[in-house]
Amino acid sequence: MHHRFGRIVLPVLVIAGLLVAPVLTSGAPRTSWDAKACGRVGGTLVFGQAQDAVTLDPADATDGFSVNNTSNAFDTLVRFAANGTQVEPGLAESWKVSSDELVWTFKLRRGVRFHDGTPLDAKAVEFSFQRQLDKKHPYHHGVFEYAEFTLESVKSIEAVGADSVRFTLKASNAPFLAMLAMFSNAVSSPAAIRKYGKDYFKHPTGTGPFKFVEWVQKDHVTYEANKDYWAGRPCVDRLIIRGIPDNTVRLLEMEKGGQSRSWFTGKAPQAVERAEAIKRLTDTGLIEAAAPPAHFRLTPEGREFLKDVRTKVGAGDALDWMRADEIDFSKL
Repeated sequence: MHHRFGRIVLPVLVIAGLLVAPVLTSGAPRTSWDAKACGRVGGTLVFGQAQDAVTLDPADATDGFSVNNTSNAFDTLVRFAANGTQVEPGLAESWKVSSDELVWTFKLRRGVRFHDGTPLDAKAVEFSFQRQLDKKHPYHHGVFEYAEFTLESVKSIEAVGADSVRFTLKASNAPFLAMLAMFSNAVSSPAAIRKYGKDYFKHPTGTGPFKFVEWVQKDHVTYEANKDYWAGRPCVDRLIIRGIPDNTVRLLEMEKGGQSRSWFTGKAPQAVERAEAIKRLTDTGLIEAAAPPAHFRLTPEGREFLKDVRTKVGAGDALDWMRADEIDFSKL
């Protein structure tokens, strides 16, 4: 069964696209994100979502609310383009693959540092991945659910010199590069993981555009701009992500200035109507967007499960139940 990539990642991309400033470069930008313009720099962005984060360790996150946080504090070796799913350079500035597609070698950007000041190098990347894959690793503190499929084809990972990392696969895997762009494969600081141990999920330390400041659980997480970010300093100086379960309360917070942006999901006519009113009375913008299709490949057992009328009623009537072996959840 395929997992729900798009449903989780979309809100993250929206935030990141709004917050990252352009880098002053000669010639073409290094990645599509570098070309994003802020309009102005400074201030605080307060983002309201339906739930607080569960964890701030990207490797152990499985919910979109946590990922909204971690994707602003961490980077992956490669990442999805700002306007699509094309894979482009991230912490790795380039890569090459062997003719049999079993060996992938990534060259890291030089001069990048984690938020704790330690350098990003090949050994750090190796450590970050090994703690997920090796159950005997001294810092294998977590379930690392996404590693089960994003890294399932990986046979070994090794540092090659100071600035190159080699992945050797068990078999050729066409989506391997895209899997490395997944949020769960963000690179964490080995020094921070060693320092905090099992509590690392409360002390996220990456290389991303925002540095962690504090987490008041069940309320908010605060970040400050990483002004030395390799892809350009963030547009705002401070980011606060609040967990507010009630749609109406989040709208009230927007009305009184308690937050700058909110994330609403599902069908909530009253919330949308109120948001439209706020838009008319203020300079608040209302953006409506649908998540990209999320495809599930079902096992024979899964097909039988979906034939159950209780399952059908629970999920909706937008599917061809007797024939569907791939479901587009954007239609639910």
